[in-house]
Amino acid sequence: MSKSVETRRLYRFENMSKAISPYSNRKRSIKFLRSLAAEIWAEHGRSNCRVPSVQIGEGLVDKHTHISFCDGYSRIELTEAQATACVLIHEITHALGYGNPHGKGFVKKYFQLLVQYGKCDEGELMLDAKLYGIV
Repeated sequence: MSKSVETRRLYRFENMSKAISPYSNRKRSIKFLRSLAAEIWAEHGRSNCRVPSVQIGEGLVDKHTHISFCDGYSRIELTEAQATACVLIHEITHALGYGNPHGKGFVKKYFQLLVQYGKCDEGELMLDAKLYGIV
């Protein structure tokens, strides 16, 4: 399966899934998000790297594209509309070393973090993942 197909399926899942808990989908303060990032990084992060800085900004990729993103291991920028634990967990999964592709390894780690820190039910995540064609 192509990387772009995996990415489209994962984004569709994130936008439509009922398995993503209300807790993880609620807009949060920058203080909450930075604390969550530090907590995740303390357990799962690279020992030779500091926790990525977390900022809420425009998410400006180019003059037409505004999305949340992860810049290597060092910076996560969330748009105002996407300042949620779920989006932070997605971006910190990239920072943990899962790079750009949204394949099996990424999804496995992402779901693990959603269960551990996003108060999502693992069984519901797996059922919805299957529904959206995610391996």
